[in-house]
Amino acid sequence: MFENLIEKSIFNVKKEIISLLKNSKNPFVAQSPVLDANILLCHFLNLSKTALICNDSRILTATELDTIQQGIEKRLSGLPVAYITNHKEFFGYDFYVDQNVLIPKPDTELLVEQALLAVDKAFATAPEKKTDYKIADICTGSGCIAISVLKTLFQKYRASIKVAASDISKAALVVAEKNADTLLSQEERQNISFYQGDLFQAFSSSENQKFDMILSNPPYVPTNLTDELLSDGRSEPRLALDGESDGLGIIRRLVVEAKNHLKEGGVFFLEAGEYNVEEAGKCLLNAGFTDIFIHKDLAGLLRLVEAHIN
Repeated sequence: MFENLIEKSIFNVKKEIISLLKNSKNPFVAQSPVLDANILLCHFLNLSKTALICNDSRILTATELDTIQQGIEKRLSGLPVAYITNHKEFFGYDFYVDQNVLIPKPDTELLVEQALLAVDKAFATAPEKKTDYKIADICTGSGCIAISVLKTLFQKYRASIKVAASDISKAALVVAEKNADTLLSQEERQNISFYQGDLFQAFSSSENQKFDMILSNPPYVPTNLTDELLSDGRSEPRLALDGESDGLGIIRRLVVEAKNHLKEGGVFFLEAGEYNVEEAGKCLLNAGFTDIFIHKDLAGLLRLVEAHIN
């Protein structure tokens, strides 16, 4: 890959990487060559962005070149940078990710932001809730939603916030617990629990458990679009993407179960994406939810449904 470079400096190697990525026939690989090259070089050389620039004339060793080449080959195959580095920033926190979980997306921060606003509003109008406020995160994946919400709220309300996170994938929960152990203080960690199971069946030992707030970013991509997404080699878990034929298969079950596990006066935030967010809103209405509102994401697309039980 770098054999033809006369001087194997950081500058020349980065230039070659950018060219390789930019000229890839895979649009997913070619979309951000400069950014990807910088992130991967910083990662493999253990350098900050500033140090990478300041040391661009440094000649790389054979071992460094071999490590970098292996990483670039993975990226050229379609593997996302986050899976190569095992890092992805979300809501200001550095999450560990691997191919057992979806890579956290910036648009999902909207769900966290709205959840935080809703808790502040609930505590302002009903101070008694501050003694015991329970939140469920269904299909937690990497735990990015549950952990971000807990960590932010804990700074304000301390131990009154309790979070229960579930996922059908045991491998995903390993990642989520790893993130909880890394990102949460010992005190914060005591306020989040993880459960394996299909949606609310994960809480079968507590059948009557109800929550003040339910959050979920479930699989909602129609099967044919899931096939199309995964064809570029991104290797995200199908289990976390595929929402069955119309993208609503899991959502239809989820909204009914959520209705039975949400306290009176509670709120449900459901990410459904531009594929079917309006249909998801209809599912919530049919399940008995009220005050249904759809929020737009960073791109101005309908993405997040807010629904209440009054």
